[in-house]
Amino acid sequence: MTTDTTSRRRADPLPLEERRRQLVRVATPLVRAYGRAVSTRAVAQAAGVSEGTVFYVFGDKASLVAAVVEHELHSTRAAERLAGLDPALPLPARIAAIVEILRERLTDVFSLMTALGLHRPPDDHREDQGTADDHRTAGGPSRPGEHGQSGEHGQSGEPCQSGEHGSSRRRPQHQQLLDQIAELLRPDAAALRYPPEQTAELVRLVTFAASHPAITDGAPLSAARIADLLLHGTLASDPVPSGGTPC
Repeated sequence: MTTDTTSRRRADPLPLEERRRQLVRVATPLVRAYGRAVSTRAVAQAAGVSEGTVFYVFGDKASLVAAVVEHELHSTRAAERLAGLDPALPLPARIAAIVEILRERLTDVFSLMTALGLHRPPDDHREDQGTADDHRTAGGPSRPGEHGQSGEHGQSGEPCQSGEHGSSRRRPQHQQLLDQIAELLRPDAAALRYPPEQTAELVRLVTFAASHPAITDGAPLSAARIADLLLHGTLASDPVPSGGTPC
């Protein structure tokens, strides 16, 4: 008599750290789908290991979930994709590609934090300002002075000069993304209304607001629409003067 062992086949042995990375990788979509209700058995099956292996590597489910959050908050995927963009692309195509990368990154973080019922990063990540901290504050106004007297903009409504507010409080990875975006925009600096560094901040802020499910009432804008808004604003190409009529 023969026995079908295909469904019982286990993954090949791996060094501990490599196994840890594998388990985090396969657990991430499951945590995003089921939140804290994710089962270690489902993770083990997805990884092709025994459930005991999951506990051997992480100790308990809470530690596995914490590792998934840490990995997502420190993901380098967006930086790697930005590094691969061609700065010779036409400006509209370049901005659209940047927005698409940022939007996917933000959506990944938002969906994970929502699945886990998080409104701020875990305590171990409170020093990490930027994407996750913005998710915490997006649900309501900040207290006066919480992020600088005038927030992201000066009292005149103009974007702050780079480093005037906030750059010192950003975590290095977040600042790296802004630096990469600024460099991708620099070839067309003469065509931009603001310097590349300020434009990079605006690209990130608009993309964040337009992608956040709470801010958009559950209807985030597409990357193409965000890029169009950044490039052309809300005015028609040939706007009618205030109080006037079309010729």
